[in-house]
Amino acid sequence: MPRRDLDQHFEDDRPEWTSRKHAVLSRYIVPGAMKISALDRERRVHLVDGYAGPNEYGGQVMGSTAIMINAAQTAAAQGRRVTVHACEVDTSRFASLQRNLASHLESGLLRVYNKTHAEAVPEIKHAAGNAPAIIFLDPQTAAQMTLEGDLRPRVDSKLKPTERHSLTQN
Repeated sequence: MPRRDLDQHFEDDRPEWTSRKHAVLSRYIVPGAMKISALDRERRVHLVDGYAGPNEYGGQVMGSTAIMINAAQTAAAQGRRVTVHACEVDTSRFASLQRNLASHLESGLLRVYNKTHAEAVPEIKHAAGNAPAIIFLDPQTAAQMTLEGDLRPRVDSKLKPTERHSLTQN
């Protein structure tokens, strides 16, 4: 069976598997953000969506970033401070993300990055400082998240030059 087009994935109604992943995220992210923010109400908690997409399925606004925004709003209603960060590398899906969640961008609750989450890490880390974060990485394809292109740059930066060399030789 041929893989379906990623843009088609968002144009159709939300697929069953995606619905299940979003249900799991919903059940985890609200209590997770509340628990972490309860440890120190003065510290901001950061929720990071590494593969945001447009947050729209079949013309209806929904998705992982929208779920995180709901968690942030729930926490904010109880006096907690939460910021949501969303990364989307595809220019068209990024524009849709901005359009679909514009009010949250304007309020400052949401920050968006038109780059991979690996490329956005320095900006997110600068914004978060030493504050806690929950990071959701759910690529649409396995090819989007590779050790070489995604995780390795952060590992390499902590290694000595001789250790980096031995990793690239194996």
